[in-house]
Amino acid sequence: MRWSGFVLFALLPAAAGAFSGPWPLEIIEQFDDAKLVVYGSEDDIAAAPMWSPDRGAPPLTIAGVLEVLQRWAESDPRVSALHVEEIELKRIPRHVDRWYYLVRARVESRTGPPVRFFAVLMNGKVEPAIREPMPIK
Repeated sequence: MRWSGFVLFALLPAAAGAFSGPWPLEIIEQFDDAKLVVYGSEDDIAAAPMWSPDRGAPPLTIAGVLEVLQRWAESDPRVSALHVEEIELKRIPRHVDRWYYLVRARVESRTGPPVRFFAVLMNGKVEPAIREPMPIK
């Protein structure tokens, strides 16, 4: 009995290390009638330039967001076209001077939903925003 307790105690740090990677940052947003979740990494957020509305234009303009999303669409062979329908500029919660764009777009593709949401950091990094399903009432 003593050995089993020792083995468990010895293996516990190794098992804990298997899950020691950084947890992604979870951002929950409301976009019109959609509840969205964006998962980002702290490293990606730190790599994006800082910005505050009182400092002038953001480092990534609306034209830059459209260009980044167009490149994303061209890189995916399943996507034939992407049409941006709406863009909102959002502050990243609990991060000083960190902002991103939340985008709703109509995507013409062979697979996937026709309306998709994206988060675009100020350095042009694109993260998909996941639409949460409506609860069953």
